Amino acid sequence: MYHLGYTKSHLFIHNAPQERPDDFMVITQNDERFYFVNPHALIRTVVAHFPSVMNRLRDPSREFDRLRTQFRDFYVTLHQGVR
Repeated sequence: MYHLGYTKSHLFIHNAPQERPDDFMVITQNDERFYFVNPHALIRTVVAHFPSVMNRLRDPSREFDRLRTQFRDFYVTLHQGVR
């Protein structure tokens, strides 16, 4: 995940939930964004939410068409290179 999504400047990986309680936080200071990621908490969040994402992707209704399109585009880009 770090190499795919978090290679931004001002990124700080931490294990200090008492200081930064959310698994992923964006804090703006002096018009600059700082990203704080707690990988221990983030993994638990991803695992907890994964089944609901899969259910939405598999739902045949049109309600989740945009989610399926975005997922497909990301998958194709990741596995076949940029179009």
